Amino acid sequence: MSTRVVSTRLHAVSLSRYVHQLLQAPHNGTLLATFARSCYLDLDGHVIALVLPDLLDGPLNLVVGSDTDFRFANVPVRETVESSNAGILIGDAVEITVGEAPIWEPQLAPWDRSDLSTVRTSMNFVQEILLGEAPEGSFATYLTDPTTLRMRARSGLGLLEEALRRRSPVSAAEAAQQLAGLGGGLTPSGDDVLVGTLLALSVIHHEDLRELRNAIIAEVRGRTTRISETYLEAAARGEAGEAWHRLIRVLPSQNRAALVVAARRVMAFGETSGSDMLAGFTLAISTLIS
Repeated sequence: MSTRVVSTRLHAVSLSRYVHQLLQAPHNGTLLATFARSCYLDLDGHVIALVLPDLLDGPLNLVVGSDTDFRFANVPVRETVESSNAGILIGDAVEITVGEAPIWEPQLAPWDRSDLSTVRTSMNFVQEILLGEAPEGSFATYLTDPTTLRMRARSGLGLLEEALRRRSPVSAAEAAQQLAGLGGGLTPSGDDVLVGTLLALSVIHHEDLRELRNAIIAEVRGRTTRISETYLEAAARGEAGEAWHRLIRVLPSQNRAALVVAARRVMAFGETSGSDMLAGFTLAISTLIS
């Protein structure tokens, strides 16, 4: 790492395989966005997230530890960034050393076919949690009352449901065109629904679903934010955050207490993002598993 004097030194607690591979070569970039517990970096066109431990591991995440009450929001956006296999330097503000931090695997394990009937029953319960606790403005309302959503969202979700029911890549592409970039924020609600759908398509191990995944991801490129597009690409590869890994593991068990905890942890991501992702996942599961 550089001998430059920096304000804050942090250490990596863990990093995803994607981040580990990216750091094997030196990169330059900028700080894209900051929040209290996380920030996003652009490293020569590759987006990664630096997060504090309570945000858990994720497909884009480098989890950092600190001995102080550190907040990423105090670091100026657009600050220059340098990276190498030793770590990351953000201007004169922050240095993160990687050291021997463990590599976290974001790839979800697909379910066995024998698990699918149990999963379908568990998802009915998860849907009850989602509908009872989703924040105002979430696209989850489509699952019971589509008329609460604006026309483009309602149309896009309707096309998505049709695509899943008919296994139609053409309809999936049309749905992605309408939903990509729909909503505000770094990960718009339409994108979040598509992320959840892509994760469902990844864990249901049917060859005929691969074309649906390919159709969706081909249409979202260039239609949304760079950060959101990176999450969509990860989901298309079947990569998800730690909270999703927990939910995927417990769904075949029908353990209601564990399902409540896992579903709520997924929904805790962002303001509506977690609920919107879970809505897309629920729509896909209920349509694909009869």
